[in-house]
Amino acid sequence: TLAPIPLIGVLDAGEVRELCSVMELRRLQKGDVVTDVGHPAHALYWIARGSVSVSRGDKFLGELVPNQFFGEIALVLGGAARTAQVTAAMRVLLLVIPAEQVEKVAARQPRLGKVLANHARARLLATVMRTSELFQRLDDDERTTLLPLFETEMFSAGDTIIHKGSEDQRLVVVASGRCEMRDGETVLAELETGDGMGEASLLTRRPAPCDVVATEQTVVLSLSREKF
Repeated sequence: TLAPIPLIGVLDAGEVRELCSVMELRRLQKGDVVTDVGHPAHALYWIARGSVSVSRGDKFLGELVPNQFFGEIALVLGGAARTAQVTAAMRVLLLVIPAEQVEKVAARQPRLGKVLANHARARLLATVMRTSELFQRLDDDERTTLLPLFETEMFSAGDTIIHKGSEDQRLVVVASGRCEMRDGETVLAELETGDGMGEASLLTRRPAPCDVVATEQTVVLSLSREKF
């Protein structure tokens, strides 16, 4: 029995059956690690029973309970590295939705694929907004208002995210992956999930002072000056 969560509420009966057909049931004991930092993202997870804790290093990021999802980066950028550790806080029943199976379902049910992709993107944005230090001072309503203003951009290793001297002022926040701030061959800083860049140029309207280059597959959230 699937709970009437927003995702299920927008699907018709045929689409729900298609989604159920690719789910795999996984049983976990307390302390079992579901995903860890650096693991490849190949699946979306849906908690059927129990709860899991989410952490990054020594920092506790939160707890997820039945009918909540995690791992949505798999549907946004399959194979990207996980950015947090998820551990069973008690006995857990998980519904696992492999990304490769979602692609097959989307070929048969295009609207289902679109709904899943949009849901995953919204979840990814909300997670970064909640965990990034840039947005810690905002309350939930303010984050909800800000969320739709960001666009999602994807980069491969070696791609330049921001070019030195560019006047395309925007705030960029790393959602997944890693990148470097560079001045020529000199690495000024390394950026990872939750880190932001470009805020000084956004506020002062000055050209970007350095290049920002992806060092692995990277997803960023981008807020243009116009929307800011």
